[in-house]
Amino acid sequence: MSQAKGIRQVGFFDCPGGGQVVVEGNTAYGNGGHGININNSANTIVRDNTVYDNLEAGIGIGQQASATQVLGNAMRANRGDGITLYSDVKGSLLRENTISDNTRFGIYVKSAGELQVEGNQVVGNAVGVYLNTAAPLEISRTTNRIEGNREADLRQGADQAPAASEGDQP
Repeated sequence: MSQAKGIRQVGFFDCPGGGQVVVEGNTAYGNGGHGININNSANTIVRDNTVYDNLEAGIGIGQQASATQVLGNAMRANRGDGITLYSDVKGSLLRENTISDNTRFGIYVKSAGELQVEGNQVVGNAVGVYLNTAAPLEISRTTNRIEGNREADLRQGADQAPAASEGDQP
């Protein structure tokens, strides 16, 4: 098991074929891309991090990452999204995160892989949750608090107009 703990300005983790990676207890801020970026990895746990003021998403998960767990993180005031899932991500779990005041989307999903989202607070973003997938995904408003976002709490489908501040991000 690899572990990143207590570091500032995390870049990204790309662990092809590696064992479990735990990214825990970090403060990731002021990066020119994602605060924490998980690519091409399996069984990664991203837990108890504070992620803010990054140019893109606070946490980005992409490039065929699988079985990623994002647990108990605070993602706020990123200039893109709180968390972005893209490029063939599958088997992700987002649980008990606080995702607030991001310029674009709180949670942005642009990958058709399996996804569980439970116990999260998503407030104060342009759009709380944007599911930009061809196949419909369900995000429960019963098990998540998704409210008080500026343009909409939930958008679904590739034909929906994205947040006005979307730009050219993934």
